[in-house]
Order: sequence, then C-alpha cells, then structure tokens
Amino acid sequence: MSYVAVRAAGASLERFLNLAARHGAKLWDIRRGGGCIYFMTTPKGYKELRVCARKSNVKIHIESKHGIRFFLYRHRKRKVLAGGAVFFICVLYYLSSFIWLVKVYGNERIETEQIVKFFSEQNLRVGGTKLLVHKKDAEKLFLTEFSDAAWVNVNIRGTRADIYIAENLPKRETAGEDTPCNITAKRDGIITSIVTSAGTPLKKEGDAVLAGEILVSGEILVTSEEVGERFYYTRAAAEVSAKTYYEFDFTVPYEYEERVYTGHEKKYYRLLAFDKNIQIFAPKIKYRNYTKITEREQLKLSEDYPLPIIFVKETYREFAKHSEKYSASQTLERAGQILTEKIIMDFDFEVDIMDKTIQTEERADGLFVRAYITAVEPIGVVSSLE
Repeated sequence: MSYVAVRAAGASLERFLNLAARHGAKLWDIRRGGGCIYFMTTPKGYKELRVCARKSNVKIHIESKHGIRFFLYRHRKRKVLAGGAVFFICVLYYLSSFIWLVKVYGNERIETEQIVKFFSEQNLRVGGTKLLVHKKDAEKLFLTEFSDAAWVNVNIRGTRADIYIAENLPKRETAGEDTPCNITAKRDGIITSIVTSAGTPLKKEGDAVLAGEILVSGEILVTSEEVGERFYYTRAAAEVSAKTYYEFDFTVPYEYEERVYTGHEKKYYRLLAFDKNIQIFAPKIKYRNYTKITEREQLKLSEDYPLPIIFVKETYREFAKHSEKYSASQTLERAGQILTEKIIMDFDFEVDIMDKTIQTEERADGLFVRAYITAVEPIGVVSSLE
C-alpha cells in the first residue's frame, strides 16, 4: 500500500478536517504540533484534499512518500536495479513451485528412511515439483504397502511437505481367525494365573512349565450318550501369566575415561545449495582428540517457504583424555545403572519386575556382577495343533 505523510497549516484547520470527512477522504495518524496538523492519506485522498484546502484557506504540503509505487517511480531510471528486482521475484516464484523440505511425524516402528524413500518414488521429495505430487493416490498406496500404518496424511504448505503417520497397535501372533490352535509357553516359569476363554486348559495356577509346553489345548473332548466320546477342535484363547527368572552377568571396570575440554575450538562454515557442498576453506584440525558439533540452518522466507540453501556450522572442540578410578560405592552405583539399562532394553512393557538380587565379586579386570531377576509376565503364545 502506498501513502503520503501530509502537513496542513492555516487558520481554519477544524473546517478543513470537517470538509475532508464530508468528502470521505481517508486520514489516519492525525496529530497536532507547532500550529499545524500532520496526518497520513492515500495518493488519491491527497488529490481530494486539495479542494478542501482551497475552500478552508489551508495550505497542505507532502512531507514524505511511502510505498512500492513511489519506490518504483524514484528508481525508474535505474534499469539494472529494476531488472534485478524483477529477476529476484521471478526466481523466488520459480523456487516456490518445488518442495525443499520433507518432514515425517508420528512413526515409531516404520523407519523414517523407508517413508521418505516411498514418497520419493511418488514424486514427493526434496527438489520435486509440487504439481507432480498426487497426494490422495500416494496416501492410498502407502496404506496398501505398509500394513503397520493405520492412517497417513500429506500436507504441502508452501515449499515444505509434512507427512503425518498413525500406526496400528502391534499385532499378537495368531494362527488365523478360524484356524484351530493351542496356547503354549514361550519360556520357563511358574503359572500365577490362567484365564481360559476357549479350549481345554492343561495347566493350573502354581504349575511349573517349560518353554514349548501346551498350556491350553485347542482339542475339546465332548461326551454324549448318542455318539460317545468325540473330539472337536477350536482356536484356543487364554490369558496366562507366570513367574519367570532371568540371570545377567557383566563386569564393571574399575577405571573409566573422562573427557576434559581444553577450551580450544575452531569453527568452519559451509553452504549447501541444491545438494551441492560449497566450502571456501577446508577445515584444518590439528587437535589429537576432539568432538565435532554440526549445526544446520535452512534459509527460509517463512516457516512454510524454506529454500534449497542450508548454512552449516561445524565446531571442533579439543579435549584431553584422563583416566579416573571408581570408588567402591561408585562401582556399585555404576553396576546398578548398567542393570537398569539392560532391563529397559531387554524387557517388554508387559513384564513386571518383582525382585532383583545382585552378587558381586572383585576380579583383576573389574567388579564381576551377577544379577538374578524375578518377573511376572504373559507367557502364552499361539501355536498350531500337532
């Protein structure tokens, strides 16, 4: 929008304002000062105000002009500048027809690389043309190809594409909805509860079972006076929990290595433009030990309009290695941390830890730890009838 800043001076300023209001002139930011009034108006409004000024014997003067209209007029003889501005606008418009950023949200089991690769084959990729992307078709095909996906939505805003995924709940092992089957134990344990909804239970609470033993049979014996004994087969179903036992062995070394940063660091900058690496100065790192920190910032006109230019800053921080020794209490504390990490990594969320017992032995290479874990967990799995 173009507008002008105007100063009005004279004895009948109130009459001038009344006439301006009567003619429907657009005035804003009106203020007084030094016997004059100052205000903003449009170029068209200024022409209408000249009639009001003559009738009220007021002199009006343009203090300044603002807006693209006046900018282009002032620089009308600078053809190179005008051509450069037009060229820049055309380049931005051209670049806005491509996708320069792809983000994936909501996936856990499906790898991000797989999702990006799939949609890249559907023309939805960094550097791809937005006009060639058929979102609905790509979404339907994705749900067909990935059985773990329950819902997918592709949202293209400006030059970025956001892919939102919702995954199905993990499926339990089955032998088909109508296939007769047994429920067997997936590991050794002592049954703490068994609730059978279909089939013949062969074990009861308190029984010790081995991995692979049948807990609930899909074979049902029916006795009647007419036909005598007769077997029917069904798909066994039951919730079986058991007390299970685990044993872990590991060694905690007495010494550990600590990094002490010296405060020396070097920073290098490079540019990624259209997937091309532009680097004026190659990094020369003379540090023997260092960590490398990489920061990337993509140039963007706004959040929805990222551009294919990425500034990369690489920071190299020098450190020295120092060997330290654990105290007796620190060694035990570290053993507890390692055990907790193993439990988190190796146990499903359905497993309840009931008891932990740790035995330790000092050895030459470190503290030897043997951990006994008692847990309660579901052990029933579907298996085919033999």
